[in-house]
Amino acid sequence: MSKRKIVALILFIFVSLFMFSFASPRGIGIKKNNNVPEKEIFTVVFKNYDGTILDEQTIEKGNSASYQGETPKRPNSKICNYEFTGWSDSIQNVTSNIDVVAQYNCEKRSYVVRFMDDDKVTLLATDKVNAGGTAIYSGKTPTKINHVFNGWNDTLSNILSNKTVYATYYADYNHNDIDDAKEDHYNITFKAGENGSLEGTTTYTNILTGLTFEQANIIIPTPVPNKNYKFKEWTPKINKTVSASVEYTAEFYPDFNNNNIDDREEEHYTIEFLAGEHGILEGTTTYENILTGLTFEQANIVIPKVKANENYKANAWDKEINTTVIEDATYTAQYFADFNNNDIDDETERVTVIFYAGEHGIIGNSKEYMVEGLLPGYDNYPDAPNIDVYFGYGFKAWNPNYNANTMIPLENASLEFTATYFEDKNHNGIDDETEDHYTVKFNAGLHGTLEGQTTYENILTGLTFSEAGIVIPTINANENYKANGWDKEINTKVTENATYTAQYFADFNNNDIDDETEKVTVKFYKGEYGNFKEGSTTEYPNLLPGYDNYPEAPEVVANDNYGFKAWNPNYNANTMIPLENASLEFTATYFEDKNHNGIDDETEDHYTVKFNAGLHGTLEGQTTYENILTGLTFSEAGIVIPTINANENYKANGWDKEINTTVTENATYTAQYFADFNNNGIDDESEKVTITFVAGEHGNFAENSQTSYVLLPGYDNYPEAPEVIANNKYEHTGWTPTLPLGQIAITVNSDITYTATYTKTTADIAVNVTSNITRNGTAVAGSIVEYGDKINYTITIKNNDTVDGSVNLKNIINGNLDTTDLPEEYKALLTNEGYTVNVTANNTVTIEFSLTVKANVNETVRVDLTYSVDGNGTNTIEGTEYNTEKTITIIEKTETVNGTNIVIVIDRSASMDGNRIEKAKEATNSFIDKVFTKNSNTHGSTVTVVTFGTNAKWVGGLLFGGYEHTPYANQIGITATDYNTAQNLKNAVNNIKNQTTNPGGSGTPYFKGLEKAYGILYDETTGLSTNGNQNAVIFLSDGAPDDTDNVTSRKNIINNLKDKNTIMYTIGFGVTKDSDAHKVLKNVAYDNADNTYLAKDDGTNDLVNVFSAISSKIADKNKSKQTTKGVAEIGQTVVADATHQIIVKVNGTETYKFNSLEEALASGVITSNTTGYKVNATKFQAGDKIEVSYYASIS
Repeated sequence: MSKRKIVALILFIFVSLFMFSFASPRGIGIKKNNNVPEKEIFTVVFKNYDGTILDEQTIEKGNSASYQGETPKRPNSKICNYEFTGWSDSIQNVTSNIDVVAQYNCEKRSYVVRFMDDDKVTLLATDKVNAGGTAIYSGKTPTKINHVFNGWNDTLSNILSNKTVYATYYADYNHNDIDDAKEDHYNITFKAGENGSLEGTTTYTNILTGLTFEQANIIIPTPVPNKNYKFKEWTPKINKTVSASVEYTAEFYPDFNNNNIDDREEEHYTIEFLAGEHGILEGTTTYENILTGLTFEQANIVIPKVKANENYKANAWDKEINTTVIEDATYTAQYFADFNNNDIDDETERVTVIFYAGEHGIIGNSKEYMVEGLLPGYDNYPDAPNIDVYFGYGFKAWNPNYNANTMIPLENASLEFTATYFEDKNHNGIDDETEDHYTVKFNAGLHGTLEGQTTYENILTGLTFSEAGIVIPTINANENYKANGWDKEINTKVTENATYTAQYFADFNNNDIDDETEKVTVKFYKGEYGNFKEGSTTEYPNLLPGYDNYPEAPEVVANDNYGFKAWNPNYNANTMIPLENASLEFTATYFEDKNHNGIDDETEDHYTVKFNAGLHGTLEGQTTYENILTGLTFSEAGIVIPTINANENYKANGWDKEINTTVTENATYTAQYFADFNNNGIDDESEKVTITFVAGEHGNFAENSQTSYVLLPGYDNYPEAPEVIANNKYEHTGWTPTLPLGQIAITVNSDITYTATYTKTTADIAVNVTSNITRNGTAVAGSIVEYGDKINYTITIKNNDTVDGSVNLKNIINGNLDTTDLPEEYKALLTNEGYTVNVTANNTVTIEFSLTVKANVNETVRVDLTYSVDGNGTNTIEGTEYNTEKTITIIEKTETVNGTNIVIVIDRSASMDGNRIEKAKEATNSFIDKVFTKNSNTHGSTVTVVTFGTNAKWVGGLLFGGYEHTPYANQIGITATDYNTAQNLKNAVNNIKNQTTNPGGSGTPYFKGLEKAYGILYDETTGLSTNGNQNAVIFLSDGAPDDTDNVTSRKNIINNLKDKNTIMYTIGFGVTKDSDAHKVLKNVAYDNADNTYLAKDDGTNDLVNVFSAISSKIADKNKSKQTTKGVAEIGQTVVADATHQIIVKVNGTETYKFNSLEEALASGVITSNTTGYKVNATKFQAGDKIEVSYYASIS
């Protein structure tokens, strides 16, 4: 060993011995050289729950330990959230070595169990379970088409985490609640008998017992008879519910006449043809033993040729030939004569030439003459007959012009001829039309009408009125007029144009006398005491007795103190003036009216007016006036109101009531006064003031003290103040305002209150409040809190005085703070009485407590403190305001939609005839070409085609062309995923036939096609939707569904497709707008008019164009769409529809779903501002984790 190491060792031993000499064992006193008693020292060890040492302190005996480290923590378990509550032992007044262990409160955790359907999309129910508990399903029993619920895929007991369980099912396609895998299965075979074959699938194996043919997708093959044969029946009769293995045979029968009756059981007949009278037949004329129902063509019957004789033509047969044999039949050839050789039956051409005598002649004894049986193109016109002309007329010519003995033409021959004449009424042998004619007129004049014809025109010269038929009309005078002849004498022989006008005279009083000779004048005179009002009419001339009424009398203005009384003689205006003895002059009469009220003074009341002196004075002047006419004013009646003289200390104050200076009744008026002891001319009652004394906050009045006085300023003195007894620790020092002392007259002129003032003699105490936040036991800076945080309050009360005092404290809680854990002794802080603390002189008291935050998002919490010292006054300390604006967490993620799984559903019912089904196939294949190019399928889309009649089929299976190229297992049909598989699908589409030529039935059940599309997309094991694409259905039909459609099933399937966010397009091929079919197709497209198309069936490419438009829409949707989430701005463009909703999840659970942005904004969950849209945080709880999904446009 080296010297250096030896020296170091010796030094270490020395130091150790030196230190040991000063050390003492735990709990043993230390002796000092000065012989002072040793202090005992102890060790306090602070340990965590797991024994970890957190701190170690040495404490003198009797002192207290104080833990200085971070707040102890214990990791949360699956069952508990732990919160530190203190130590296992007291660390106050330490008297021994102790180990204290951190203590924790276990707040049991809870978990959410989500019950999902087996599609892993549909949430059925949730249950919140305490840790270790058992979840309970509270929803309806899960259902699935053709399956039975079979429990959940995982245990529901001892839940120690959030958990999702899924419904399980077993297949039950025959709906007997038995697992199909445990039941019998059978084979069904179809076989063709003689003279026919079968078209379609003939063998079905391993069919579940109890299924109907429809449920098992068994399509009875179509029996195809050989030519001239028909299908009869299946042997045995087909049972469409599978209950055993069966072979069915199709039977056929002969039917050469195609009437669905066995030919061997039908009649046979003979057909014979005869030549008739005017010709011969060329060819076979008799056919025997012909099968009923056969056509002539089928029976090889040829109708013989008919050859007619000269001047005749063949004219078919005696009856219509029925070219289908249904009975024995004989047919005879028919002919017609044709002597003019124009191939028309002569009998139909023969004509009659008719001569008409016309209006003014006769042929023999008749008006017409006829020559019958003439053949145009063969016979001539006959001679015209002779005519006897009537008197006053002469024969003129035939119309049309007539040429006898010329041939009647074949076409446009004139056959009717009428004689024409000229008039000769004046019997001079001259056509009257060439002579002069005149007009005779009769006018009604001014006051009447004419009865009868008034104008006669074109009258031949020289005729009398009688010969010309002119009747002079009767004159009917208007009311109040009489006829009075014509304006000139009438010439009754027509020799020139003439006009005659009726004459009249007025007779309004209907006495047959001309009114102008009877008219009179009515006059009025003003009388003795008045005049006519300026402008009045006093004379009315030209009045007709028996017709006119007496006019309104003129208005009379009576002289002063008079009134108009009546007219003399009595006058009744608006009554008729009599025809005889009429009064025509009238004079005004009057009455006296001194009070000018329009009433005769002699008929009116008279009254007495009196004045009384009253209690406090006398009257100067006359006090009584009698017999005064009603309505006169005091001035008119000479009434003078007496003067009031008031007694000493009073002032006159008018009368007891308002004096009516117009006399309308007996009246008495009494003089009134007011007291005026301070002699200022003001009513003392209006000047009196109330002096009130108030004891104030800190004292009271002595017993029986008067505290209120009503006094008169300028007359009474200020009162003596009541005695005040001050409260403890207060001294009464005066009044506010200052109260004058001694016998001093009151100078104030309004009520006044004097309040006692005091000097405080209580302690000087200061109150202070501080607070801080802890979250899970850890201090948090700032003023932002979260749900569940604790706000820790410290109230410090310091008495700075030399006397004891008391403080009353009250807390005012603003916002949602939980006070459940407030210590019992401090709960008085929340009451009206408050919590009182006694504080000795020069001492300090501290109060500490914590409140738990229960506030939601964007809320504030604050605790204010009010206090009073020794019961005096109230002070308020406003606490720190905390808010929860940042207490929700937003989860952000990005979603990308790549391609689309497209299912095209085509109606192949009977109405989709050859042309329509071909157009549908053409448009479908053009769509497939747009989706898949030869280079690649980068978008990942798929296309599948389904057809439906009575049943629905996946195109490309064994029944549709033998194409079974698909990358998806257990699927019988083609799903195109690239260019090569698309070609196979197009070949399969070309093999589609409508129901008239291929099995499938004659119905149009929409629900079948939609159900098949739903299964292709969403089957739990083979559905295309598992590839992550969006999903779309294109549904094509040419009409509305018929009664084979199940409306309830259709609506359920549409809702299921919509719930799966399936994009739906519908096409009406040849469907008219607003028809029933259009409305149903729009409903299938979720009532979205933009996704409902109408294609014309007019031979154009309209259907191809519609498919092209849909492919463009789907291509737009295939573009990558990124969804942004967050409480901050989420973009100006938010796209939402029934396919792409806005979805809000709260803590992983879908809580809100919106089909439009407007719907989301209306709910308040999403709000808008100038830059975009935001999540409304106030709609959620503190601590929530929010996930928002929506589509944003990237165009």
